[in-house]
Amino acid sequence: MKILIVYDVSYPHVIGGGQRRLYEVATRLAKSGHEIDWVCFKTWDKLNEAEHAGIKYIGISGFRGLYNKSGSRRKLEPIEFVLSLRSKKINYKKYDIVWSGQWPMLHLIYWYFIPKSFSNSRIVVDWWEIWGKSWLNYSKTLGIFGMYIEKYILNIISKIGHIITISHTGYLKCKHITKSPNISLIHNGISSNQDLNTRTVKNKKYDFVFVGRLKNHKNVDLILHAVKLIKIKHNISLNGVIIGSGPEFSNLRKIITKENLVHQIEFLGALENDIDVMNVVSNSKININPSTKEGGGSITLLESYAAGTPIIIFDHPDGIDKELLFSGSTGYITKKNTAASLAETMLEALNSEDQLNIKSTNAKNISAEFHWDLIAKKYEKLFISLMKKES
Repeated sequence: MKILIVYDVSYPHVIGGGQRRLYEVATRLAKSGHEIDWVCFKTWDKLNEAEHAGIKYIGISGFRGLYNKSGSRRKLEPIEFVLSLRSKKINYKKYDIVWSGQWPMLHLIYWYFIPKSFSNSRIVVDWWEIWGKSWLNYSKTLGIFGMYIEKYILNIISKIGHIITISHTGYLKCKHITKSPNISLIHNGISSNQDLNTRTVKNKKYDFVFVGRLKNHKNVDLILHAVKLIKIKHNISLNGVIIGSGPEFSNLRKIITKENLVHQIEFLGALENDIDVMNVVSNSKININPSTKEGGGSITLLESYAAGTPIIIFDHPDGIDKELLFSGSTGYITKKNTAASLAETMLEALNSEDQLNIKSTNAKNISAEFHWDLIAKKYEKLFISLMKKES
C-alpha cells in the first residue's frame, strides 16, 4: 500500500501524543513493506524532504509554532496549515490511503470541498477527542459554534471516509453523533522495548509521579493540594515527581512554595527520552493522571502499565476512559474531582502494599495487549479491508 499521513507536525521532530501515535504505527507499516509519506510543516533543518525509520517526510512552509506565549494553541495555525497544504498541491490520488489526525480539524473541511482529489484513495481519520458540551467551558457563543463544527465534521468524515477512535468512551460518543458504520476502535499502544522489570513497592523511590503537559485541565494543582492535605491531616509527607512542561509551570511552582512542599515535590521538566521517563515511572508507587479533558485514551497510562505502576484517575466523562482500569484491577478511580477526594484515594493506594503489588502485576500483564506491533497490525487489517471494500 501507498499511505500518506497528513498532520500539521511530525514525530520525532515535534514531541506530542498525536504525532507519536501516527509515527509508531507508520514505522511498523513501513517495516511490513508499505510505502509511507508524511506531509507536514517543515520543522527540521536542511532539505524540505527527509527520511527517518522508513517514513519519507514532505515538508511544507509556513510553520509559525503551535502555541502562543500563554501556552495555548494558536488560533491561526489551522488556517496556516490548510493554506500551506493547498499551495503544496498534494497529489492525493497516487495514494491508497490518506490518513490524518483530527487536529487541526480545518483541513478535514477543506477535503470535503475537493472530492475529486481523492478519487483513487480512501480517507482515514484518527479522532482522539470528542469535546461535545466541553466546548461550552471555553465560551458559550464560541462553544456552541465549536459543538456544531465538531458534529458537522464528524458526519462528513464518516460519509467520505473512515473514523478511528482510541477509547471505548470516544467510540460511544462518536456513535451518538453519527450512526455511520464507518467507525472503528483502535487503542493507543506502547513500545515493547519500554518493558521494565517490576519493582516491589518497598524498592520504589517516589510515592507518586505525574507525566504530561502542564495545562490547567491536567489538574496537577489538585495533586499538590492533596499532598498538603495529607501532610496536615495525617502527618505524612509524601514525596513525588512531576515530569512535563507547559503554561501551568509557574503557577505550580508558586503553589509548592506557598504550601511549603519544596522538599516533597521534584520537578524534572520535559524528558524527551522515553527510556528516562519510563525509569522514573517504574520508580514510583503510583502514577496520578487527574485530567478532565483527555478524550478517553492515554499513552502515558499504558506506558505506566508497562512499567508496572498502577494509576489513579478522575471519574470524569472527558477524562481517561474508566474501561482502561479493567474494573479497578490496574488502578484507582477518584469519585470526586477535588483535592480532598484525591487525597483519600492516594492514601488508600499507598497504605496497602499488597494491593499495590497485585495491581502492579496486573498492569504489567495487561500491557502486553497494547504493544504498538499489535496496534499496527489492526491498522493494516483495516486499511486492507477499506481497499477491498472500495475496489
